[in-house]
Amino acid sequence: MIAAADGDVKMLKLLWRYKGDNLDINATDKDGSTALHLCTQNACAEGVSFLITCGADVTAKNKLGQTPLHLTAILGDQELCDVFIKSLTTGEAAEDQQPATVKGILMEDLAGRTPICEALRFQHLVVVKTLMNSCDQEEALEFYVKRIQKLKSLPSGGEKDGDLDIQSIIGSLLLVTKMIPKNHLKELSEADPINCLVQVVRLNVESIRMFFCN
Repeated sequence: MIAAADGDVKMLKLLWRYKGDNLDINATDKDGSTALHLCTQNACAEGVSFLITCGADVTAKNKLGQTPLHLTAILGDQELCDVFIKSLTTGEAAEDQQPATVKGILMEDLAGRTPICEALRFQHLVVVKTLMNSCDQEEALEFYVKRIQKLKSLPSGGEKDGDLDIQSIIGSLLLVTKMIPKNHLKELSEADPINCLVQVVRLNVESIRMFFCN
C-alpha cells in the first residue's frame, strides 16, 4: 500500500516479484482503497498500468463508492483515463457479461456521481469528452434516460451536496444530447421527463451541445 501511495513503481514490481500466497493485490486500507486507488491518486500511470497487468480490479470501490476511474476524473488526468478505458474495453473487465462501460464509465459512487459527472464538476472537459466518446451509444442512452427520470424526483439542491443534482443533470443531458441526432433534439427537449431538466440548464445546454456533439 505504501509503495502504491508513493507511486514507487520499482518497489511495486519488487514486491510483486517476490509475492507470497498472502499478497492480495485488491486488499483495502481503512478507507476501502486498493493499491490501484492509491496509485491513481498519485497520478502514477506506470504504476496503474502495472497493477492492472497484475490483476488489479479496475471497478473496485472505496468507502465512498469511488472506482479508480472516479479518482482519475477528479484529477483530470488524460493519460490515466486512457489507461482505464483501455482496460475496461479490452481487459478482464470487458470479459464480464455486464457491458464494460456500465461497469466503469457509467458506474455511480455513493453520491450518485459517475466519472463523467466528476470530470464535469471539476471542469476537466477533455476528460469528459474522452469518457463520453468511449460509451456505447445504446448503453449510455438507456442508462442516462433512466437517470434523468430518477433525478426528476430529487429535491432541489440535492440531499447533501448543493451541486449534486445539477452536476448529475448536466452529465445526463450531455450524454442524451450526444446520443440523439441533432434534428431530434428539439422534440426530445419538449418531451417528459427531460423537459423540466432542460429548463434547469437552458442557459447552458446549447453551448454544451455544440462543444460535445460536433
